[in-house]
Amino acid sequence: MKLVHSWAQDFVKMPKPGRVRELFDAAGLCVENILLGSEIPETVVVGHVKEAEKHPNADKLKVTKVDVGSDVRTIVCGAPNVTAGQKVAVALPGTVLPNGMKLEKATIRGVQSNGMICSGKELGLSDDHSGILVLPAQAKVGKPAGQFLGSSDVVYDIAVFPNRPDCQSVIGLVREVAAAQHTTINTQRPTHNTQQPTKTSGKSPVRVTIQKNTDCSFYSAQYLSNVHRCPSPDWMQKRLQLAGLRPIDVIVDVTNYVMLELGQPLHAFDADKLEKQSRKQKAESRNSEKHYSNVHIVVRQAKNGEPFQALDGVNRKLGGSMLVITDGNVPIALAGVMGGEKSGVGETTTNVILESALFAKQSVYDTSHTLKLISESSQRFSKGIDPALVVPAISRATALLIKYAKAQPVGGVVSAGKLPAPQKPIRVSVRWLNAFLGVTLSRTVIVPILKRLEMTVRVTADTLTIQPPTYRHDLAIPEDIAEEVARSINFNSIPRALPKAEAHPVPLSAMDATVRQLRQLLAQLGGHEHVGYAYVPESFVTDKAKAIRITNPLSKDQEFLRTSLVPGLLSVAGMNAKRYNQFRLFEFGSVYRKAGKGFDERFTLAMLWYKHNAIRELKGTLTYVINALWPTRCLAFSEVRFRKQTMTLNGSTVGGLLVPAPAEKLRHKLGQETAVAVLDLWALLAMVGDAGKPVFRPIPAFPPVKRDIA
Repeated sequence: MKLVHSWAQDFVKMPKPGRVRELFDAAGLCVENILLGSEIPETVVVGHVKEAEKHPNADKLKVTKVDVGSDVRTIVCGAPNVTAGQKVAVALPGTVLPNGMKLEKATIRGVQSNGMICSGKELGLSDDHSGILVLPAQAKVGKPAGQFLGSSDVVYDIAVFPNRPDCQSVIGLVREVAAAQHTTINTQRPTHNTQQPTKTSGKSPVRVTIQKNTDCSFYSAQYLSNVHRCPSPDWMQKRLQLAGLRPIDVIVDVTNYVMLELGQPLHAFDADKLEKQSRKQKAESRNSEKHYSNVHIVVRQAKNGEPFQALDGVNRKLGGSMLVITDGNVPIALAGVMGGEKSGVGETTTNVILESALFAKQSVYDTSHTLKLISESSQRFSKGIDPALVVPAISRATALLIKYAKAQPVGGVVSAGKLPAPQKPIRVSVRWLNAFLGVTLSRTVIVPILKRLEMTVRVTADTLTIQPPTYRHDLAIPEDIAEEVARSINFNSIPRALPKAEAHPVPLSAMDATVRQLRQLLAQLGGHEHVGYAYVPESFVTDKAKAIRITNPLSKDQEFLRTSLVPGLLSVAGMNAKRYNQFRLFEFGSVYRKAGKGFDERFTLAMLWYKHNAIRELKGTLTYVINALWPTRCLAFSEVRFRKQTMTLNGSTVGGLLVPAPAEKLRHKLGQETAVAVLDLWALLAMVGDAGKPVFRPIPAFPPVKRDIA
């Protein structure tokens, strides 16, 4: 989350940037970077695009004629959003940009370019490189563009952890600053104040129905007419750019601005593109002097395979578990994820329906990750939002659109469903809290700390009954309250003391004892242990028919649960073969396969020997290890068949030994002889029974020596 210093200053008195970092770090929020503002050179000036024609020799480039005050220049531009009539930031030849690049005249596909129309990333204002910066219409041509870009502001790049979704907003972050400074936030917004009463006319033409309350507990909408689609005010554009978002127009910018400010995602529909009222209703309204078409918004589950085109222009097939917003007929938005192309605001938009809702975290997360469609909205909904801000957010956006887009509300906010009940109060004993933290704090210290964090506290003797604020979903048990107190008094102020606890030895299971003994023996014989991931790419799967696919993999390389340890060892062997002529590797781990309606898990040991006479030496190692642990058992190998042998212990199969095929060796660039063995440790222990139980040995006179090669 990027916090703009001047934006935060609207709510609380902000200290110097260095002190702000200290406050956030102490509160458990890591400030990854402080952007002290980009000094935009004087040679980056305001330009007026007179013409923008397709490049004769390139499909994705345009040749523009730009008035920069002193003259009109030809500039080649690759941005998709450049059009005639725009005011833009133009870097003249000789300019040294904030990233250190020096701009010179250049010939691009046969056309000479005398400058560059800049994006926010090139000027160091944001990470957005998808299009050029469009300056306000009142920006004066030829003047330094820095005057209109707010380049001197400070931006804090803060890592917000999943348990603190409330900090994915300006108001959430300034609460932490205020609490750390023992002050309160100013909710009256001294600048850009839009809290004047909102006048509405008539009855709202919007009706809302929720068909699945479990995934959408509350939905609200506001109808706005005569909205003037124009650029948002300069101060709003600057703040959005510094926060990493690209300004579009006043409607979209207001919804994004309120989302960043309050943490409540909003969406704007073009009311005239939605399914309208019935023919009977239309006939009845013809004599009405002022009429707005009725719209019925229905929140329901998608039909399996139902088509939907999102604002990114991609057509998708929806699953039956996904939640959609419809106009009573077809989907117009994916709930909490993204709006639809059909209902998106555009050049002709005059009537708008604002949406503010409370969608279930899991529903939004599943839809977003299934469709691989991640948005600012889905990231907030999937972590949890403050239900108390659903209605204030739509009121805040309405007030901004009234002020800056001359919007006229028709009726009030309409809604369906109900907001969730407050969280259950948490009871905490002062004595327990002190014992848990190892401190001595009185009620007169603890209660003000909790109240600064906007908790309601009721004191009864030694017990505190605490009601967490609606935006703190992470507070549920006494330990959570103790953590809040600890971070408020600063963790470093808590004295260090060893905990007093009785130590009892934990008995090892037969499997743990066997693995420990095998690990020690193999290390003594020159083996190096490899620890791999249980999640593997499809290329590591040895039995695709029985492989288990991960529903939401972290990456393409972790789509399946492994069916064997061998592919992972071969991959590691290929990397080591570049540096060593011989080595011995082993790995312990579980492998997984489908079995009926469930799955079968087996704990195995895989060994890979890479050297001359590898197969012979690996057989000898296996025989030695089995004899060392279970002297009465006899390990035998079957005849070689297709480079494979079966290992049996007293007649029962416990594993296999194989030589990789030539194609497999060539794939991993294994030049030496290679042999691999796999032991099923569960089958092995079932054979040996009590023989695998650990026995007492005298404590060695010398400490053990272990070597860990990372």
